[in-house]
Amino acid sequence: MATSVLYLVPGVPLINGVIDVVEGYVLTGFARLTEASLLIVSIAIGLSFTLLMVKNSLI
Repeated sequence: MATSVLYLVPGVPLINGVIDVVEGYVLTGFARLTEASLLIVSIAIGLSFTLLMVKNSLI
């Protein structure tokens, strides 16, 4: 159960994307960087909606 959350950590696709671009695999690198940026945006939107929903109950 703990390892299933690792897919939500954008660090690994970011590092692999940069390494791929540096090594010359530009298409694969940009695909991984796009995946990581979509993960970051999704996490930010989810946290924002959660804070909007429970803003009054945090105090």
